[in-house]
Amino acid sequence: MNPIETIINLLIWRFRHNGCLFRMITGFYCPGCGGSRALMFLLKGDLFHSFIYHPALLYILGMCLLTIVRCIRGLLTHKRPEFLKPVSFYILIVIIFVQWIVKNVMLVMGCDYMTTSLGSFF
Repeated sequence: MNPIETIINLLIWRFRHNGCLFRMITGFYCPGCGGSRALMFLLKGDLFHSFIYHPALLYILGMCLLTIVRCIRGLLTHKRPEFLKPVSFYILIVIIFVQWIVKNVMLVMGCDYMTTSLGSFF
C-alpha cells in the first residue's frame, strides 16, 4: 500500500469510528482532544467539566462575548468598536499548549480522564 492510500484509509477510519487520528497514530492526545466533550458539558451548563475537558473553549467563548459587547457599545456610542488585542490570541495558544501537555503527562502517569463516552452525556 502506498503512502497516499494509507493516509486515505486512516482518514476513512477516523470518520467511521469517530476517533482521533492523532491519538490513534501517536498514542497521545492532540491539542484539540476534549473539545467536543467540553462543548457538550457547556451546552448542559456544566462549566466546571467543560473547563476540565478543554479550558480553551470557555476562553474562546469569553473572547467572543467580549467582542460582541464591544461592537454593540461601539454602535450605540457611534465610535469605532474595539477589537481584541493580539495578546488575546497568544494567551489562547498558551492555554491550548498547556492543557495539551497536562493531559498527556497525566496519560503517561496512568490518569486517563478523557475515556468517558459521549453517549453518557445524553
